[in-house]
Amino acid sequence: MHPVVPADADLSTTTAPTASPPTTTAPALTATPPPMTTVPTTTTAPAPAPAPSGVLVAAVVVGAGAVLTSVIPLMNVLSLLGGLGVVVVGVLALRRGAPGRGLAVAAIVLGALAVAVATAVLLVVGALFITSERISVDEFESVPFGPEELVDERGEPVDERGEPVDQDGVVVLP
Repeated sequence: MHPVVPADADLSTTTAPTASPPTTTAPALTATPPPMTTVPTTTTAPAPAPAPSGVLVAAVVVGAGAVLTSVIPLMNVLSLLGGLGVVVVGVLALRRGAPGRGLAVAAIVLGALAVAVATAVLLVVGALFITSERISVDEFESVPFGPEELVDERGEPVDERGEPVDQDGVVVLP
């Protein structure tokens, strides 16, 4: 360890080091410490994310309904139209950069799924309708509707118990 030499010491004369321990001087203290300044700290909450558009929420709801009804024949025509509308709304929201990007993607997926399922069901039902055997007018008229007419041995109409009835099926009293 080297001896500490005070800053105001005269270094012009050189003296040999002595065996006594070196003395150090404490730095001069000022009479008053500098004033403490406090930096005001403000904590601000992060700005909330902008709320998604109500149109996007409605598009997701319509898309889900379109998917559910796309398997019902005849209702799937409405599902097809609803699905196309939902896809258009979702794509427009994505292109404009509207808040709710996830809802826009969900609307597009649901709409596309509804369109695909509704189209498949329409094609299957159409194919079944075209290939089904058509009933001719003659066959249609010969198909019995309602209960068969019961007649006795003379050709007179009777009910299930064999009692005579009139044209309207009312039992005729003898």
